Amino acid sequence: MSASPSSLVQGEVNAAASSQSNASLSQMDERELKRERRKQSNRESARRSRLRKQNAKSYPRR
Repeated sequence: MSASPSSLVQGEVNAAASSQSNASLSQMDERELKRERRKQSNRESARRSRLRKQNAKSYPRR
């Protein structure tokens, strides 16, 4: 059984689409990772800010 020319072309098209899909998925994954890192960084920054604020209340300036 040999593949017909049209099925070979279809296979190449599917392979190209799959390759593009993988590239866009990795871009989406990369964006998601950046988003998660930014969220974590913001959480830590907010925590430090709250601690500074708390310490400022504990030790008022003269």
